[in-house]
Amino acid sequence: MCVLCSDLQVESPERVTEGDSVRLTCKSSCTLTDRATFIWYRNSQPLTERRDRNNELLLQSVRREDAGRYSCAVHGHNHISPAVQLNVMYPPKSVSVSISPSGEIVSGDSVTLICSSDSNPPALNFSWFKGRKLVGSGRIYSISKISSDDSGEYKCKARNEHGLKYSDTVTLNIMFPVHHWKIYHTAIVVSLCGVVAAIIIVLITCCMIRKKQQSKSSTNNSDGMSVNSDHKLISYVYENVMAVHPCTNAPKINIPLYENVTVYENVTTNRNML
Repeated sequence: MCVLCSDLQVESPERVTEGDSVRLTCKSSCTLTDRATFIWYRNSQPLTERRDRNNELLLQSVRREDAGRYSCAVHGHNHISPAVQLNVMYPPKSVSVSISPSGEIVSGDSVTLICSSDSNPPALNFSWFKGRKLVGSGRIYSISKISSDDSGEYKCKARNEHGLKYSDTVTLNIMFPVHHWKIYHTAIVVSLCGVVAAIIIVLITCCMIRKKQQSKSSTNNSDGMSVNSDHKLISYVYENVMAVHPCTNAPKINIPLYENVTVYENVTTNRNML
C-alpha cells in the first residue's frame, strides 16, 4: 500500500433522477491491498460505521434526501478525497397555496395567491384553477378589487421537466363591509316603497276612471255616497298593502281623486268634512 493516499477521487454522475440506481466510485493511483477498506461521507458525515472493502458505493432507488456532497477515505489514512456533488432531480412535491393578506377578505380588497412547491429543478410552469376552470398562470395570481364573483375554491398546478402536481384547494370567502349592507338594505326598502306607491296610484286611477264613467245625471247625494265608497275602498287597500309591505318612508301621494278629495300617504281627507 502507498504510504500516503493523497490522490483519492470520487467518480459520480452529476445528475440523477429520483428512483434511479446510482454508483459512486472511490479511485486512487495508489496500489491498495485487498485488505484496504473505504469510508464514505455525505456532507462530511460518515454514511455508516461499517467499512467496505469495495471501493464503490451503490445507492439503489435514489431519493431526494440522497442529494449532497460525497467524499471517500481509506481506513488508516487521514486524507479524505475532495467532495463531489450528487444532484438528484425530482418532480414537484409539497405543492401549496398561500393567501396574502391572510385572515378575513373584504369586498374591494386586493388579494394575492402564491403557489409554492419543492422540486428539482424548480418548477417554472404554474397554472391556476377556480374549480375546474383555468383562470391564470404564473407562480403568483393576483385579484384586485375582489368581489363576490371571485368567491370559490382555488388550486394551482406546478410542473417541471420531470412531472407535475396539484395543490390542495383553498377557499376564498368574500365578506361585505357593514356600510355596504346598509346601502343594500336601504335600496331594498326604497324599492318596496316604490312598488307600494305604484299599486296605490293604479288603484286611485281606476277609481277616477270609474267615477268619470258615472252618469252626469246622478244626484249630489248619490255622488256623495260614491265618493265615500271609493274613499273606503282606497283606504282599505292602502292599509292592507302597507301591512304586507311596511314602509316607514312611504312617498307622499297627492293625487286629486275628486274635486273635493285628496290622498296623503295613508290618510284620505274629504274636504267637505273639514
